Amino acid sequence: MKFIFVIIFVFVFSHCSTCNCGKEKNSQSSDTDYENLQKISREKYGDSFIMSANAAKDFYLVTDFMKSATELSIKFFVYNIKSGETVLEDFVSSGSVKWADKYLLDVQIHPGIVQRNNPKTDIGYFYNFETNQKINK
Repeated sequence: MKFIFVIIFVFVFSHCSTCNCGKEKNSQSSDTDYENLQKISREKYGDSFIMSANAAKDFYLVTDFMKSATELSIKFFVYNIKSGETVLEDFVSSGSVKWADKYLLDVQIHPGIVQRNNPKTDIGYFYNFETNQKINK
């Protein structure tokens, strides 16, 4: 009797783990959107890229991977996973790019030569994806 129960349990469990039971219909479309993002990233940067999602996971920051210590430049783009569009693309010769908040991207640019009369050593901008506004620092 136990043997029959184990066989039925294994059959039911293996069937539910291989089918789409309990999965939303959006999961297939989001998988396709994510694969599309990876394809675009490979076309732009080859296999050396880093993807970073915002807190809501509806925007992805994709940066090219720094290949050596002498290459300080960062190419990046931000992709809206819902619309399937690149919403921002830029290049920073020396600096950093990261998510500052749920919909706020922080782009820091480090100048090569610090000027005497300019106390700001870091320049750059914030980009707000809710309002689609670039905010200078």
